[in-house]
Amino acid sequence: MWASSDRWHRTIIEFPRPTIAALNGPALAGGCDLAVMCDIRIAATTVRFAYPEQAFSDVVYGPLHDLVGGAAN
Repeated sequence: MWASSDRWHRTIIEFPRPTIAALNGPALAGGCDLAVMCDIRIAATTVRFAYPEQAFSDVVYGPLHDLVGGAAN
């Protein structure tokens, strides 16, 4: 699972054109990952970012901390 996740994440992050996430509502788990990996995020005030799986296992990919620093803790 880690290898395929890394491949997918690298593909999005290294995509040669700008990526844009339009967010309205919850961005959970993989949706949160996708939003964080995009170059630009446009979010409604109703958006909530979360990794619910963090309660019972390791998060497969967690770039949110790099993006927002200690606020993600």
